[in-house]
Order: sequence, then structure tokens, then C-alpha cells
Amino acid sequence: MARYLKNENAPAQSNASNPQQEGIDFGQIFSKLKRHWHLFVIMPSVTCAFAAIYLLVRTPMYEVKSSIIIKDDKNKQGISASDLLSKEFALSGNKSLLGDETKIMTSYNVMEPVVRDLKLDRTVSTRGAIKREELYGANSPILIDSFSLKDTLHDFEARLDILNDNQFEWTPLGGTKQVGTFGLPISNEFGRFLINKSKPEAFAKNSGSKALNILCQGTERAASDIIKTINITVSKKESNILEPSIKSATPQKAKDILHKMVEVYNERNLSDKKEVSQSTLQFIEKRLLALTAELSGVESNVEQYKTREGITTDATTDLNYLYTQLGAYDSELMKLEVQNSVLTGIEAILKRGEATFELLPTNLDLKSSTLQNQIGDYNKSVLERNRLLKTAGENNPILKNLTDDLKNLRAAIMDNIRRVKQENTILLTETKSKNKQFANNLGSKPRKERELTDIKRQQNIKEGIYLFLLQKQEETAILIAGAEPDIRVIDRPIIGEKPLGFGKVLVCLMALILGLGLAFVYIFFRDLFSKIVHSEADVKRLSNESILASIPFSHTQDNLVIEAGNNSAIAERFRLLRTNMQFFLSQPDGRGAKDEGRGMKVEGHGVEEGRASKENGQVVLITSAACGEGKSFISLNLAMSLAIANKRTVIVALDLRSPKPTDYHFFAPDTPGMTNYLNSELEPLDIIQPSGEHKDLFIIRTGPSVSNPSELIMHPKMGSLFSFLKEHFEYIIIDSSPVGLVSDALLLKPYTDMTLFIVRQSFSQKSQLRIIQELDKAQKLTHPTIVLNCVESANTQTERMFAKKDQP
Repeated sequence: MARYLKNENAPAQSNASNPQQEGIDFGQIFSKLKRHWHLFVIMPSVTCAFAAIYLLVRTPMYEVKSSIIIKDDKNKQGISASDLLSKEFALSGNKSLLGDETKIMTSYNVMEPVVRDLKLDRTVSTRGAIKREELYGANSPILIDSFSLKDTLHDFEARLDILNDNQFEWTPLGGTKQVGTFGLPISNEFGRFLINKSKPEAFAKNSGSKALNILCQGTERAASDIIKTINITVSKKESNILEPSIKSATPQKAKDILHKMVEVYNERNLSDKKEVSQSTLQFIEKRLLALTAELSGVESNVEQYKTREGITTDATTDLNYLYTQLGAYDSELMKLEVQNSVLTGIEAILKRGEATFELLPTNLDLKSSTLQNQIGDYNKSVLERNRLLKTAGENNPILKNLTDDLKNLRAAIMDNIRRVKQENTILLTETKSKNKQFANNLGSKPRKERELTDIKRQQNIKEGIYLFLLQKQEETAILIAGAEPDIRVIDRPIIGEKPLGFGKVLVCLMALILGLGLAFVYIFFRDLFSKIVHSEADVKRLSNESILASIPFSHTQDNLVIEAGNNSAIAERFRLLRTNMQFFLSQPDGRGAKDEGRGMKVEGHGVEEGRASKENGQVVLITSAACGEGKSFISLNLAMSLAIANKRTVIVALDLRSPKPTDYHFFAPDTPGMTNYLNSELEPLDIIQPSGEHKDLFIIRTGPSVSNPSELIMHPKMGSLFSFLKEHFEYIIIDSSPVGLVSDALLLKPYTDMTLFIVRQSFSQKSQLRIIQELDKAQKLTHPTIVLNCVESANTQTERMFAKKDQP
């Protein structure tokens, strides 16, 4: 087909690639957008309406934030805050510990007391048609003093209407309506409730909106909902400052939650510290009682020995030097004995509490730092296990895992104790050996002095242990009295000045942009995914055939829109179609028509001689893929355009399967047509009728319906008819049946010089464009080209609204 379009002056449109046409065609894009201008009004209007509704129903959200710091407590077990800031822990330890503290602060053990103290498991809110607003604290006209749900796993929700100063009516969701009295319990299938009026001024102020919504939850469920709203972040890298925050529509409630959360955390932290210290204090007191008895016994032995031996003066006056030397070894022996005594006591606690897991004493200056850390971890796990026992059953999987970890840790501590005691035993043996060697130097001393020395040595050891335990007792008592929480508040909870989210102006602007964007997306994606041909670009993309012309949309009732002197847009388009078709037929490979007189005289038809013909007329077949795409409209107006140009033209209506006499309104009902000619002895002149619209325009109608249209088209008289028409007319326009439905039009190929394939915008299927491709490839049509019908302009949508009849 491209061979007919090589001439650069050819008016027909080509789909051949052109380097200058590559890239984005902004003119085509603008034209497409202009045709759908109404979408750029409707969609932004819709999105702005939704934005207005959103602004009306949304509840302002505020961010409440505070700052807290983990204090630098050097007495704290494990890693202290100062350790967190050291280089060794700057990258890993700090992050790990802060994460642990964050988890503890937002744990159920902390949040459940917060829920109970602030009564956050019950909510009163307005029951509006569009949105609900929570009435918290003094803003609530009523108080839910207490309630007990039968099913704590599910929420209880009800509507409450205040009837008067004493009574209310409520309707539980899925329950029965009840009337209750303020201050008196009320029960139903969901549980037991006690509702009171708030303070008189608050009740009088807020009871005007009588419809309220009541929501009651289990403590765990309410704590879980609150935990989800809390966000805790680290202020800076390598910092132990935390910033807890809550985004809430009730900022005062969020402030209370953050304040209470820190308070409960500190209380529990102090309680854990005191519990460990109390356990240590009890251990020391027991040891002191035992040592008091032992020390009394040793002192009694000294007294009895001196009395029995008659020693009245200090027998050790001359032995100061020996005592000094022996004292150093005795001090070492005392330390080792103290260590063994403490380790034996801890070992006894571990053996005694195999099933109960008692707390172990700390702050006893154990020789092994590893053992001290293990005891700290053990006590921490025991405290956690005790808390879980209060809220969970013994079969709780977390509790079982924690118990197994404690057993393993206890075994590790006992192994470590045995190892340390073995080391101490070796040191004791070595120290005693040296002490014995030095003590032998006293052999030359009198027996009484030596025996008294031995007794005093035992007394000194017991006194040393006793004094050590007294010191630790005082230290532990001071630690209990002066215990401080690990967290200190830097900034109290503060409500943000402005609500979160976008402002009204920005929301409206975003809605406007979204509406425009949706219009763009709809237009381009509609063309991309739609099965309908929407533009000339669709035809060019899906077909290699030339587009001979594009005919604009017409909303007039009359199918004939061409007349002499008419310079409308659609008339000019048909003139362009006429010019392009004439140029197409005048190519060297065509059957070039020449305006050299041709004429005939038909008696009674007003056709007079006056022009002769050297060559036959041109036959143009007009078809489409389906009905309703405008074949008759194009045929009539194209023929009229040729007639106005003084081209003798005849329209041959050959859609024998669907005769449409109303398409050509100038037919008389009894006028013989094509079927009459092919089924009788009629001559061509008997069926050629003048149009009455122009002297050079003639019509051959279809005639009565028949049952064998394909066979009639193959009748020998058909060839005779076209031979006659080609001799006496310059252009023969065949209005045929759709090739996508029947094969009638294909049977006319021997008589045609070119084919106009009609595609109707916003009507024809894209898949139908394959038909012309396949037919052209199989050479079943003569030189097919495309005419795009009913092309929409920028105002077409508006025109369609007022049009009484669409273009055929």
C-alpha cells in the first residue's frame, strides 16, 4: 500500500516511520486532553468533594512527647549508664540496653497498672452520625466506676442515653435495652456495671449531647491497644536519652499515659532493687547470729584459759613481732574463710530452693566477677519469673522456658562456686603452711603463751568475719533507704502546638492535583487497555493501512451534510476525502480517472448527453468490520461531494442482507432496486434513479430482501451492470455489507478499483482492525485504505449531550 504514498505531495496519511516524527507528539497529547476537558472538571470536583468530607469527619491528632534519661547509677547491677557511654559499649551495649529498657517500659507488666490506675479500660465518647469524639476525664458527663466482664477477650460496647438526672437508658451492642439508675449496679448477659454521674458542673455541661457510646475492655486488651500507640526513640547516637511519644486525638489522655508509664516503671524498678537488697540483708543477719555465738564461744575460751593457767598479765607483750607477722597470714586466712563462708551460704540457698528459686545475696565482694554477674542475672530472672507467676499459669510456655533457663543458670552458679571454693582451699593450704612454718618459731616460747596465741588467733578471725558482715549490713541498709529509680524525667509530656497531618489548604490542593492526575491516568490508560478505538493513534498503532481521511462527529438528524456552498468543518473533511481518493486513484499503478467527457442519455431520467469518456469510471467499495460504523453516511456524502465537483456519480446500495431504505430518504417505496434487476429481465437504466439532490448524483437502491444475497452478487448480470456503470459514470460508490460479518463485499473485488474501510471512533473494536490487515495480506480487497469516522473534537462531549441523533 505504501507504493501509492511515496509522492511527498500526496494528501493521504502514511504510517511509515519518519525520524522527524519520533518522540512525544505533544500536539496529539494536547488534542486528546482537549477532547476530554470535561474529565478535568468532573474528577477534581469529585476529589475535592471527598477532601471536604474528609476534613469534616477527621479528628485532629496531636503528638504528645516527653524526654527521659537512664541515670548514671554505679551501684546498679550489670552494666551501668556510665558503662553505656564508654567506648567499649558505644556501638553495641548502649543500643542493646536501651532496647531492653524500651521493651520493659512498654511491657504488659508496666502498662496493665497504668490501665488500672487511669481506668483506661473504659471509654466514653459522643455518638455522632459522622464521627465520634472521646470524652476523657472532666469532659465526660458520666463515670464508669467499675465493671466486670464475663468475657474479657471481647469488648463490650453500648449506646447510652441520659434520660434525666437520675436515670439512663442503654442498649448493648447485640443485647437488650435496659434502664438503669446512676449509682446503682446494673447487670446483663455481658457482665456487671456501675455507672455514676461525674462532677455536677461537668454533668450539667456535657449531658446535653445525650447519646453516648460506652466501650469496656479487658485490662490486657486495653493495655495491648495502648502499647501499639507508644513510640520510644533514642534522642541521639551514643546517648542514653529516650523520647517516648504518643499520637492521640485526646492529648490529655496521652499525657497521663506517658507520665504514669514512667511512674510505674520506676516503682517496679525500685521494688526489684529493694527485694534483692532485703534478701541480702536477711542472709547477713542470719550469718551474724551464727558468728555471734561462735565469737562468744572463742572469747569464753580465752577467759577460761587465762583463769585456768593463772595468767594475769598479757602474755603476748613480748610476742608483738611474732603476732604482727602471724597477723598478715591470719588476715589472708580470714578473707579466704569469709569467701568460703559466703559461698557456702549461697550454695545452701541454691540447694534449698531447687523448686522455689530464692533470691541470692549480692554486694558481698565476691572474689569472682563472673560469679557476681551470674548471681545478678539469676536474681533478675527470678524476679521476672515471680511476676509471670502472678499473671500466668504454670503451664505458660514463656514461664517454662524461663524456669529451664533458671535451672541451667543455677547449675552454672553452683559449678562456679565449687571452682572458686577449690581455688580458695588451695590458697588456704598454702597460707596455713606458711603460717605453720612461722608459728614453729614460737616453739621456744612457753607453752602457755603459745596456746593463748592460738586461741586469740581464732578470736581475731571470728571478729574479722563479724566486722565484715556488720559493715555489709550497714551498707545494704543504706542502699535500701537511699534507693533511687533508674529513670529521671527531663521534659514532662508536652502536647504539640499544631495537629498532625496536612492542613485544610494543603488537603484541598492535594485533592485538586489528585483529581487532575486521575483524569490524565484515566485518559491514557483507557486508550491503553480499552478494546474500543478511541483515536487516530490507535488506528496507526494497530494497522499498517493508510488513513485516507478523518470525518468529524455530526449531530444533525439529516444524513446528508454536504451541499453546494457549505463550508462547514465536516463538509471540508469530505472535500479532503474526495481529493485524497482522487489522488490515490490517479497513481501510476491505479486506474487513473480522467475528466474527458463521458455521457449518456437516459430517457425519463433527466440524464442528458454532453460528455464523452475515453476510459472507464472508478469503482470505490465502502465497507467496514461491523454494522453501525457509518458506511451509508460516508457513501452518501462522498458521492454528493463528487457530484458537486461535477463528477457524474452513482451510489450502488449492495448491502442486500440489511436493506436500509431510510438511509437514502429520496427513494420512492416502489422504486426497483438491485435485487429486482438480478432476479428479472430489467436493464441497468431501469434501476438507476436520480437523487433529486444534485443533477450529477444517481442512486441504485437494494430492492426487496432476499434469502440468497451471496448468490445474487455472483450473478452474471452483476458484471454487465458494472460495465454499463463504468461507461456512463465517472465514479461508482458501492455501499456494501460489513466484511467482518459476511463475505458479500469480498465477491465485489473484481469490479473495484479501491476500498474504503470505515472505522468509527469510540465504537469500532480494536480487534476488528486485524480484519483489514488479514484481508489485505490475503489480497481479498482492492487497495484498502481507512476512513476514520465520527472523530470527536474538544466540544464533541458537550455536543453529544444535546444531540438528538448520533452520527450513523
